[in-house]
Amino acid sequence: MAKKRLRAADMFAGAGGMTTGAEQSGIDVVAALNHAELALRTHERNHPKTKHLECDAQQVDPRWYRDVIPDIDVLMASPACQGHSDAATKGGTGKRGTAKTHEQLRATALTITAALDGLKDRRALPKLLVIENVPGFTQWSHTPDSKDGSQYRWWISGIEGYGYKVTEAVLNAADTGVVPQDRKRLFIVGSLKAKVEIPPLEGEHVGFDCCVELDAGDWTPVSDTSGQTQDRAKRGRKKLEDKEVRRETP
Repeated sequence: MAKKRLRAADMFAGAGGMTTGAEQSGIDVVAALNHAELALRTHERNHPKTKHLECDAQQVDPRWYRDVIPDIDVLMASPACQGHSDAATKGGTGKRGTAKTHEQLRATALTITAALDGLKDRRALPKLLVIENVPGFTQWSHTPDSKDGSQYRWWISGIEGYGYKVTEAVLNAADTGVVPQDRKRLFIVGSLKAKVEIPPLEGEHVGFDCCVELDAGDWTPVSDTSGQTQDRAKRGRKKLEDKEVRRETP
């Protein structure tokens, strides 16, 4: 007898990166939610069998999720990362954005528990949660200028309150053996049954030098880029020490 395939819904589905990965792993993604029409239409072109729901997750009542999300085994979600990312630091100061828009973006994670509220009301909590964000998500705090992680721990405790056993791990795309990008992401897995261990990636670390020819032509001087880019280049040099990360033209 063929093993029954898991069914999933993808919140913040975008153009379908997580959906594609799930389907490559043998999971049927039966519903995808996103607020951006263009992203959702792209998702629909690539995943025509999926039910597509255009909505602003922060503007809907939890009962909406109860009524529109089909029965699922897995809820996947990639809430907005801009408010947590080091790439969003202001003016090279190392301080993450405190603008109202950043606060609103950070709050998108709360829609995951709202969805769980709706599904619990239908007695249809998914067996598994898979949540992805930048590592800085763990520093989410009650005050914008702090990185003490107090809001993140409160949010995790809320997920645990539904009965989920939570595991966290940071994985680097370059360690898959196929992606030449040093891209670290936090993965949070919640299980209503036994705690799920997240194994480390075992591929050979792939560096950018496999696809970038430093001698191919002139490069833009770092001094001509934005303060944010200069800050990132400085941090990259510090991390790599004596390795060359960008050549400047005279």
